[in-house]
Amino acid sequence: MRFERRLTRKAKVDMTPLVDILFMLLLFFMMTSVFKIVPGLSLSLPESATASTVALTPFRIVAVSDSEIYVNELRTGLAGLDAAIKREMSGRKVEEIRAVFQGDRGLPYQLVISVLDGLRANGIEGVSLLTQGKVARP
Repeated sequence: MRFERRLTRKAKVDMTPLVDILFMLLLFFMMTSVFKIVPGLSLSLPESATASTVALTPFRIVAVSDSEIYVNELRTGLAGLDAAIKREMSGRKVEEIRAVFQGDRGLPYQLVISVLDGLRANGIEGVSLLTQGKVARP
């Protein structure tokens, strides 16, 4: 006489729903996160009581000194600023360009004026100055 052997149940965890939920969570956090553009230079921006938020444009000018000015990622000096602006403007309409200028609070005023003159000489009239909000002091 032959006896039938009962099969024992093996506990098995199905990983498919877990992977689906983790994928959905990953998508949710990727879609809702905000990425901040952080410049590679450490600047101490001047304060402004009337500062307002401006959408960042792809045309940025960062002035550190006379010999170190960045037009987007292109490093140049005050002497090569005109050529760097023309290079970055190529293929774009002047009316569409809105520049964002940022510089350290200790930057010489003449350098700021020279950079703004270089932008105006190339037809860029819409220039925003990047500042930080006024810090409330006790």
